[in-house]
Amino acid sequence: MSLTLLDLSEAKRQVQVLRSAQDDSKKQIVRAVEAAPLIFPFQGGADAGYRRLNQAPNERDLFPATHDRMQRVAYYLYCTNNIAARCVEIKVDFLCGEGVQVKAKDPAVKETLDEFWNDHHNDLDKFIPDFVQGHSVFGESLLQCYTNPISGKTQIAATDPLWIDAVEYATLEGDPGRAVTQPQTVVLRTMAQEKQQRRLRVIQPDENPASESYGQLTGECFYWASRKSRAATRGISDLFRGADLFDAHDQFLWAALEMARAHSAFIWQVVMHGATQEQIDQYLKDHPRGPRSGAVLATNDQVEWKAISPPLRAYSDAQTLKTVKQTIIAGFGYPEHWFADGGDANRATASEMGEPVLKMLSRQQRDLKFMLEEILRYVISAKIAAGVLPENVDQTFDVQMPELSVRDQGQLAAALQSTTAALSLAKAEGWVDNATAAKTIAIEIQQFGVEADADEMLQAAQAEKEQERARDFRNPLPPDGGEESGVRSQEPGGKAGPSAPPQDDQREGARA
Repeated sequence: MSLTLLDLSEAKRQVQVLRSAQDDSKKQIVRAVEAAPLIFPFQGGADAGYRRLNQAPNERDLFPATHDRMQRVAYYLYCTNNIAARCVEIKVDFLCGEGVQVKAKDPAVKETLDEFWNDHHNDLDKFIPDFVQGHSVFGESLLQCYTNPISGKTQIAATDPLWIDAVEYATLEGDPGRAVTQPQTVVLRTMAQEKQQRRLRVIQPDENPASESYGQLTGECFYWASRKSRAATRGISDLFRGADLFDAHDQFLWAALEMARAHSAFIWQVVMHGATQEQIDQYLKDHPRGPRSGAVLATNDQVEWKAISPPLRAYSDAQTLKTVKQTIIAGFGYPEHWFADGGDANRATASEMGEPVLKMLSRQQRDLKFMLEEILRYVISAKIAAGVLPENVDQTFDVQMPELSVRDQGQLAAALQSTTAALSLAKAEGWVDNATAAKTIAIEIQQFGVEADADEMLQAAQAEKEQERARDFRNPLPPDGGEESGVRSQEPGGKAGPSAPPQDDQREGARA
């Protein structure tokens, strides 16, 4: 008799099936790792049974050597490849081509921001385009801040991302190493005269209640990264995805130019009917070169001269070159008619194709605005820490970015007029309320580039209307309402009607 009432034979079979499935999945993972390009450090351990010695701390980052090469190749492409440079310059022109302005409510804050903005070391009007260009090429930006503790004056200096050795992120308490939040420290590579690596603290609010700078922004640098996973630590260049295509386009273009030059070359073929090899050799000695342009060539029916040029696939090569270029610019989200190629686009289709691009550039412009706001908030905080500005000063300011598109004002005005008329009719019929109408009008007004909040606009409009009614109540119209005053008399039914014309005796009295 068995010591247990449970039959474990079925459970054993299930365990064997599960183990077999796990072995198959491990083999598939290993095959996938071997097939993928070795640019990301794949996790070992349970997946592959080992851990790489040169594995980076975060497997969402590139290998350190690959990341360094990516930035060098991206900068090389920006300097040498026309399409790569144009893709970056389009972004710079749209985001900040017309200049960026900053306004503040408090005059003292406005003076502080102007001092920082126009400082000859900072010169943000020139700095911002270079900053956007570098951030696009390298995928990350490191900005060091130097603050005078007495005057609170701040100066900034950009550091080449090639000097970044690592970026350390803060982790959530209780889950160290996995749940990353914000960049905490930037570790720089050592120079020849340095004995240890420099560690720059990223500027962020001081959350230590025991610190003298509690609640203020403290640190030494700003670090921003783009085109990366939220869990990654380093940024990816905008040119990284199309690097191979940029190179292929260059090689194909130069090959096409070589073929075009070969296409202009030709040879003379001389056909000598019935001639022996000795006669052919003697003929070549007598005619070592072909006839010059405009020369007279006389032959008999036994000798025939004709020029032969190589047949080249010029049309197919041009199509291949165009396909490569379209693939590159499609990766950036730009339409082809922005790159000297109209294609099949007309004015209507070009306008529709530009709408997704403007949405993408609008998001990137918003990211740039957030970066500038971080810098300006630190500038104000440094002045407060130095005692130049009071702690209760109004720190409100606004960074005004350039308009991305030049809208057709005529079409917008016509659309606004039609919308207003439709809303007036709907309001009269009781189909919409004032709040809905105000939101609709606010959306239309924002198309002109004017910031409009529906609730604030509705409250302001109603307040002005109440003020007009109160003013009319305090200053009632004359009851007689003459022609000169333009007052309309009240009809018996209570409705306003036109005033009665003056009688003849009244006209005579007026003349007198």
